[in-house]
Amino acid sequence: MEQTSGTMRPKALLSTMGIAELSTGIALLLAPAWVAGLLLGHPLDSPLAFVIARVAASALIAIGLTCCLEAASRPAKAPDALLIGLLAYNAAVAAVLVHARFVEGLGGVGLWPVAVAHLAFAVWSVRCLMRPTAT
Repeated sequence: MEQTSGTMRPKALLSTMGIAELSTGIALLLAPAWVAGLLLGHPLDSPLAFVIARVAASALIAIGLTCCLEAASRPAKAPDALLIGLLAYNAAVAAVLVHARFVEGLGGVGLWPVAVAHLAFAVWSVRCLMRPTAT
């Protein structure tokens, strides 16, 4: 991972998140029942659930594109607002998935890996925000 003086550069975070969110968004758009089954252990059971899943897929694709485009920009330094937004998103997703498991009793084989990945992305975002400021 890219490191400078104990902090991490955002380019690696943005590239990694971009690929992960784009891949998940495309999978959710094309096969929402399969992705829901992997993540939550239950199929989508109504047209409404499919629409909501595809709206979520569209948001994931937008997040992925934003991350990839920002990672490819010059200079490769994500603005703090983007990093704070990604921190909030990743912390919220991790919390929602833990809630789904312990309160709702949901859980597929992908729940814990995805929850841990989002928690790791949140921590990584904090580390990027702690980078030294340019003088």
